[in-house]
Amino acid sequence: MLAVAFDTLKLARKLESAGMASKQAQDTSAALSETYTEWLSLGNVATREDIQKLEAAVREDMHEVRAEIAGVRSEMGKLEAKLDAKIDNVEARLEAKIEAKKTEILYWMVGQTIVLLGALFGLIHYPLH
Repeated sequence: MLAVAFDTLKLARKLESAGMASKQAQDTSAALSETYTEWLSLGNVATREDIQKLEAAVREDMHEVRAEIAGVRSEMGKLEAKLDAKIDNVEARLEAKIEAKKTEILYWMVGQTIVLLGALFGLIHYPLH
């Protein structure tokens, strides 16, 4: 519990000098002193020890959070590597499919050229009329 001196006599004199009756000033000073002491006993004021305990707890929590962040970063790095590998795999498969389609289109174009040349050759040597 925090012990703080409360000068009731000094307060009573100030109240009296402000125009309050002597008995009323003394009673008010005593009531305020009692209320203040009671309020302090309920733990409404943090002591240096309370603050030090809280600071230690916060530091411990911060340490735990930093450790968790480090773990998350590590996991993210692993996931990033897996994702990069999958993207590379998909990219390689797409490139292979594109190359296959290029070859297929080239064969088709050569075949169509041969057909057209054959038709042209036939029209030149064997006219329709």
